[in-house]
Amino acid sequence: MTRDRLVIVLLVVVALALALFGWWYRYEQGRRPIALWGGRAAHVIRNATSAELWKLEAADDTRQEDEANGDSMIVVDGRPMRIVERWRLPAGDELRDVQKGLVQDRSFDWEEPRGDRTPAWPYALRFAGSGEDVVVALDFDCQRARLVVPGAEDETVGEASIAPIAAGLKKIIDDWIKELGAARQSAKPQAEGE
Repeated sequence: MTRDRLVIVLLVVVALALALFGWWYRYEQGRRPIALWGGRAAHVIRNATSAELWKLEAADDTRQEDEANGDSMIVVDGRPMRIVERWRLPAGDELRDVQKGLVQDRSFDWEEPRGDRTPAWPYALRFAGSGEDVVVALDFDCQRARLVVPGAEDETVGEASIAPIAAGLKKIIDDWIKELGAARQSAKPQAEGE
């Protein structure tokens, strides 16, 4: 009888140790991305109920003039950027993979410095949920991601290398642009015919 109790206690201790290890592992996987994005932004990125892909281009320094013309603007890395295209992203595995990737430690090269090249930030992902928006600017040539806080004085908060996921993320974005661009083109003739 004592031997049976010892086995049960041993199983409970092993189960508890495995549960603690699992909790610690998940914590470690998200610790640095949470420090990079901030806890609230990381939560919105991971649990967003909707997302958009933005194509950006550098704008003149005359931000008020661009906004007066109806152009949507954000400031990334101290430079005004015009949002020239917006695509609402479909919910699915790719979007969940992107969301998960942006809050996992292994998606970033934490030791990679920015280098001499200045990112152009041609794309941004906007995540929305819980009444909040989070914008992450992307540059695949420099393999960088940067948090953008629209309306803030600096508007940019954290930046890191996305070298481990850059190629896969670029492929997903290229596929979205092709798919959503084709859907937009096929919808135009129907709208014009009505």
